[in-house]
Amino acid sequence: MPSLLVVILAGNPVTAIACLNMQDATTLRRLHPAVAAAVEGVPWNEESTKVRDVVRWRAALPGAVGAALWRLAGASAALLAGVTSLDLTECGDVSGPTLMTLPPSLRAVKVITRKAGNLVHLKKLTSLACSHMAAKVWCYPPSLQELRIDCCRLKEPADFSHLRVLRKLSLTATKYIPPRTIATLPPSLEELDLSETGPEWYWHADASLARLTRLRVFRAVSGPLYDAMLASLPPSLVELHAADSTRLTPAASFAHLPALRTLDVTDCGIGDTSLASLPPSLVELTAARCKNITSAAMLPHLPALRALDVSGSGVGDVFVASLPAALQDLCIVDCAGITAGATFDHLPALRELQSSGTDLSAATLAACHARGCTAPAKQEYLWRRKSTGDTLRWSPGERP
Repeated sequence: MPSLLVVILAGNPVTAIACLNMQDATTLRRLHPAVAAAVEGVPWNEESTKVRDVVRWRAALPGAVGAALWRLAGASAALLAGVTSLDLTECGDVSGPTLMTLPPSLRAVKVITRKAGNLVHLKKLTSLACSHMAAKVWCYPPSLQELRIDCCRLKEPADFSHLRVLRKLSLTATKYIPPRTIATLPPSLEELDLSETGPEWYWHADASLARLTRLRVFRAVSGPLYDAMLASLPPSLVELHAADSTRLTPAASFAHLPALRTLDVTDCGIGDTSLASLPPSLVELTAARCKNITSAAMLPHLPALRALDVSGSGVGDVFVASLPAALQDLCIVDCAGITAGATFDHLPALRELQSSGTDLSAATLAACHARGCTAPAKQEYLWRRKSTGDTLRWSPGERP
């Protein structure tokens, strides 16, 4: 049975509800009393429309269950009763006492605060994103499944063990994390982000993540990744983003990660041995500007590899000859070790080649063109905007 609002607008649930937002609802309420009544009962939940007056918002849309609030003035617990999602990032620095007055119906909260309040009363809370705070982990409810506490300082004891259903945890740019905190991370974690940690990161080089047996995504961009920590990653890992992890050495190995599909080790210290250890499951590899990769480097058998970027590394013709036949996107910009003797006839699926800064012959590039591969001239770079699929070209010194 379609809702009254759908009937009144002579539409269906897709066109009449999914395509409308709370700003539209403000206009719809003026059409007719029947429309106003129908609009009031819709469980609006969105962050695209900023609510400046909480009192008027609740009076106009009492059925709303979520919003992005511009200010909290007048937002009493009774007024927000039944709300399940709140984005408070536009409210500035929300005080700890104010956080403790949030309604227990909340399931998701985004907030910026300097002083953390006790949130254990939010027993239904599954998602919390907060920043610029002194985070008190023991004040978070055990119902949390997603937790972002970026740019924060963890207050001791920083123990996550009570968050037994936590699946996603982000601690990026966190100022200080006690070394023993890693041992309290719950085994339920599937995604962990420890990127952009500064000089105050106190980790031991042999810190282990082995207990996170469900971990699928690990981000340690400019983070604390050592060879030993890499070796401790569980075999369940699917994505590893470790660009600028300068503590990795040429001896770093990935052989223990049989499910790995995406690997980014840009500007890392890995070497030829590391490449030889890559698992056959790999689909996308970014190893640009890895200075310890030499002209002797070869890839192992990687039948699933579709995208590869080794720009600015020391790879040569031997490496090109070892590339798998299924490869579709290849970036070898500024790889001076690749000479005119290199060919790509063994790569029938290749659709995009970026090779500026190499000595590839004109005949080789022409052969790629003939097979339908996009291969810019030597002094032209190619960049694809992933969000739109647009392809842009520019000459050296003109990068957008």
